[in-house]
Amino acid sequence: VENEILAFHQENLKFICGEYLDILNQKNMLPIKSVRTGEWVGKDGVIDIVMQNEEWDNLLCFCSWKKDVFSYEDYRQCLKVANAARLSPDYVSVFAAGEFDEELIAEAEHSETLQLVDINTL
Repeated sequence: VENEILAFHQENLKFICGEYLDILNQKNMLPIKSVRTGEWVGKDGVIDIVMQNEEWDNLLCFCSWKKDVFSYEDYRQCLKVANAARLSPDYVSVFAAGEFDEELIAEAEHSETLQLVDINTL
């Protein structure tokens, strides 16, 4: 039952994140004005939400329900998935039910392209 519940919550988090991003997109509060939204699933991993504008700039979104702490190394793995998908990560948003590690927080503070969103923000 535990595995089923975790999968259920992961899908719900993805849905909630999608709704959140849709609202921000309607209010022009994202770094791009999305005209296409989808998901990428590959053998190396999943990009939960892919948003693209008319110029094909990408906002890649990763949703993590399972981890207590989403680490910088987890973020690096997300970039590897994007590379495998042949999608340039012009902007990246990471949504997490848990916390973010200090290294990743520091990276986001110095980056104009990385946004970290914890579940309390949603």
